[in-house]
Amino acid sequence: MERTERLFGLVTLLLDAKRPMPFEEIRDAFDDYAKVSREAAERKFSRDKAALLELGIPLEYREPTEDDEGGYLVDRDLYFLPQLKLEPEELAVLYVASTAAHAMEGFPWAVEVERALEKIRFAAEESGTTPAPFARQLAVRPGHGMGDKRGQISSALWDAIRRGKRVTLVYHAMFRDQTETREVDPYGLFTREGVWCLYGYCHLRQAERTFHLDRIQSVTVNSERPGTPDFQPPEDLDLRALASLRPWEFPIEPPVAVTLRLSPHLAFGAKALFGDRAEVEPEDGGAARVRVEARHLDALLSHLLSLKGDAIVLEPAELREELCHRLSRVVEAHR
Repeated sequence: MERTERLFGLVTLLLDAKRPMPFEEIRDAFDDYAKVSREAAERKFSRDKAALLELGIPLEYREPTEDDEGGYLVDRDLYFLPQLKLEPEELAVLYVASTAAHAMEGFPWAVEVERALEKIRFAAEESGTTPAPFARQLAVRPGHGMGDKRGQISSALWDAIRRGKRVTLVYHAMFRDQTETREVDPYGLFTREGVWCLYGYCHLRQAERTFHLDRIQSVTVNSERPGTPDFQPPEDLDLRALASLRPWEFPIEPPVAVTLRLSPHLAFGAKALFGDRAEVEPEDGGAARVRVEARHLDALLSHLLSLKGDAIVLEPAELREELCHRLSRVVEAHR
């Protein structure tokens, strides 16, 4: 019997059971358990239990009572979800939101979204409606986001996050223009302004760091002890807070205190340009001095370049020189 068939049979057996089933009864129901020693059967059953739990099957063990000897069961109330009835307008919103997520390059859950979209279409057809008149204009390509390199990387990372497995990244750091190998405990994925990021503990830097997925060239997931987590993420992990950071605030590099001067043209909008965490000090003539803490200097430089010379770096000197160098390259390119 193939393992998939055995797992399916195990779920069916425990769903149909009128009472918790002890291991001996389960063993008698499957040749794969019955034809080996009890110790081997228990090990195989333990692996099967772990696989079912990983799949989200609500498998439970009930302690013996006066009425029965205890055993295993699948909670029917948790296994069978209640019927979800959505209005046509709600189906339309769900369809559009799912399609938009699916269209994101490198979206880690593209396959799951494809399945959800098929269910939405089926639900709409059953109710005699379409998700929305304009839904016909939204095309979903099977496998989109998963076949490309970034999709494969994001899927591998999500699998590692879900199982708590360490990964080895080949990563290109733009500011240093170096490609390095990093061992990382991946805590989570988040997106901001269409850019997907991995957040985790970098063993090379001995600190938590953020990695842009489009700079990850390859991912290798630790294959040792696949059912055992390699780490536990911090209890206070808040990916929503990370997603709210400005690009230069992402914890990619050690923090650097940066002092800027904004021209009078931009000084009035300093907080809008650099966020509420920026310290703004007005100067004579309408200019403003701005202090920020940058943990991703390449992102800060890109932002300053977009301001077209109305923001200059006062400190540190190395960052000022790099900004001048990049501005010179822009001028040369447009001559």
